[in-house]
Amino acid sequence: MSNIVIFVGSVRKNGNTARLAQSFAEGAAKNNNVEIVSVADYNVNPCIGCNSCFTREGNQCFQNDDMVQIYEKLRNADIVVIASPVYFYGISAQLKAIVDRLHTPMTKLMIYHGDNGWELK
Repeated sequence: MSNIVIFVGSVRKNGNTARLAQSFAEGAAKNNNVEIVSVADYNVNPCIGCNSCFTREGNQCFQNDDMVQIYEKLRNADIVVIASPVYFYGISAQLKAIVDRLHTPMTKLMIYHGDNGWELK
């Protein structure tokens, strides 16, 4: 049984992306623990590229926002699913902010084990 986190990149709570993610979650929940995370519920500022996370204790970003909660969900996930509407051939701005904040050197603590997924040191 895996822990699956589904990131829904739409701010429309009951839009098409949310409905597709819900359908996936219902199927996956038969044999896994599934959590849907909607970007609409979190306030995540975009990365400004200052690299202060390289020198701060624990590689924490100086921005005091909800990304701390997102990092925790990623730490506990065996599988991450991203669902997003497509705007100008890319993911939504809210989801892009989350992806960009993964720039932190904290990701160097993650070890890939092939079929067994990722592990945080």
